[in-house]
Amino acid sequence: MRHVLKEGMGRPDWTFPDYDLVTTYWLRSLDDMQALTADPEWAKLEKEACIRSNMSVRHFVVGYEV
Repeated sequence: MRHVLKEGMGRPDWTFPDYDLVTTYWLRSLDDMQALTADPEWAKLEKEACIRSNMSVRHFVVGYEV
């Protein structure tokens, strides 16, 4: 798939991270993110995710959607 995206679309310089899992949360503020990650349910989900995915690689993307 990566080869098709890079070469087939004429974008050989594109990079594609090796993710095990992608989860998206839309938040209004840093306070919301801190509240989310402090929730006991978050800790439970994170513990269960460690069994299924490589949790040593994490990315936060901050931006806007129009």
